[in-house]
Amino acid sequence: MSNPMRKPQFFTLLFLLFSLGSILVQSCNKSSSIPPRSPYTIIFNNEFTLLEAKFGVFITDDEGNVDAFSWLDGRDTTHFGLRFSDFDKYNCTIVKISINRASGTPDTLVEMTTYDHVPHNTVINLRELEYEQQVNIKMQFKNLSSLDSLIIPEGEALVMPTQSNNYFGNFKVDYTGDFWLRAKFNGEPEWKYLVYKNFSQTPNTLYIDPNLMSTMTKLPHQINLPFDSKWKHYIEGIFDIDDQRVMPLADVLDVPDDNIPTTNYLRLYQPDDLFVSGYRLKLNGVKEGSKSYAYGIDRYYSILPNSIELPDFNIEPTLVNDQNRIGIRCVGNFDALVVTRSIAGATKITWSVYIPPVQDGDVSNELPQVPKELASLYPKLANKQFDSGTSVRAERYKLLFGFEDVQLTIFDNTDVFWQPKNELSTIEKVF
Repeated sequence: MSNPMRKPQFFTLLFLLFSLGSILVQSCNKSSSIPPRSPYTIIFNNEFTLLEAKFGVFITDDEGNVDAFSWLDGRDTTHFGLRFSDFDKYNCTIVKISINRASGTPDTLVEMTTYDHVPHNTVINLRELEYEQQVNIKMQFKNLSSLDSLIIPEGEALVMPTQSNNYFGNFKVDYTGDFWLRAKFNGEPEWKYLVYKNFSQTPNTLYIDPNLMSTMTKLPHQINLPFDSKWKHYIEGIFDIDDQRVMPLADVLDVPDDNIPTTNYLRLYQPDDLFVSGYRLKLNGVKEGSKSYAYGIDRYYSILPNSIELPDFNIEPTLVNDQNRIGIRCVGNFDALVVTRSIAGATKITWSVYIPPVQDGDVSNELPQVPKELASLYPKLANKQFDSGTSVRAERYKLLFGFEDVQLTIFDNTDVFWQPKNELSTIEKVF
């Protein structure tokens, strides 16, 4: 005979077993929803020797915490990152330390660049892309009574030809194999010119007779500029942009900034018989006023433009601006913001940060922590004792597709002409 008192106990036990099973199932489901921790890696291909530059890299999270730091070996490939990570993107800072001997007194240069949300397995190529070389060109003019003017684009006069040295000159020229010069002689008004293609340094001295030079008949091409300024300009005729064969065209402005003339146009001379596939036009001018800014372009043109337009984007400061944080108001549409702080001295430090902009909106950025490996070397950097004035640059690339495309092109670092090919425009201000 069954005991009726046992039925409630049976159902109670059954309920407890069911509840326990539900808890176990929920626990299993909860555990499986957490993704396993995976590695995070950036691959650095460093083509510099340690004598040329020393590189360090570190990654930080969105709170600015340093998660890893490493020095890079010279002329080597390094896989850098974390064995186990909760994220597939980190902010990455590259530190380049080099010695500048150009000034006579060696200065240490520390150049830091922070990139935003770099994905796992990104490859970053560290290399110096150069397409020009410097050569010394000696020239001896003959059969003339006076040399009234001589212009060699991108040529620096080491010895200027004059009557007192029998019209002997020595010039340092940046070139890729081709250069040209124009000159006026004997009080005559017309320009005469010579073009040297595939030039080498042999013979050691060029002998130049004005009677054998071509007379320039082509009028200079005028380019109207968007405002009055002391425009710095660099213009190249491009024979083959992929083969990096170009010829400087613009007159060199080897004068202090105060002596550069204020103008709103450029006039470009070029040889009558010059046949090029296009032009590289690089300009920078400062718009003076209560809200001054620097406007720059670096663009490739198949034919020379008649004018350069005003920019239709801008940047403005917000109330957030100190040694560590900055706020920027974006006006219009552009691709990247670059914020640069600096520390002057025998050791010159710059820290640039790439920031994705927001169209017609505000963005803010806070510097990450300084790794102890750098803090021990540079106390001012450790304390973020930057000089007053923060440079903020807005970059627009007509042929790139937003911020990520800009960063990936920088990481790729294979084309020295990537900026003019993608038609760069910039606005730069000091906040």
